[in-house]
Amino acid sequence: MSHVSIANSRSDFDQGGSLFADALYRLTGFGYFSLEARARRARYQRALSELSQMSDRELSELGFRRCDVARVARETADSR
Repeated sequence: MSHVSIANSRSDFDQGGSLFADALYRLTGFGYFSLEARARRARYQRALSELSQMSDRELSELGFRRCDVARVARETADSR
């Protein structure tokens, strides 16, 4: 029950954005199986797939590099 006192909601972890915080969020089960989380994951996978298929030149025209693809996909999924 001690993990409940770590955070009351996903928004507590949104500030840091660290991998540890995300892993802790997932392991504690806060919303892991919620419809919102599933929808967010599907949006992330779709954006990641589309961006990964683009050439470096196409990505450059959009203003980012290949190493930014995962971050942009995550931001896209979280923005909706």
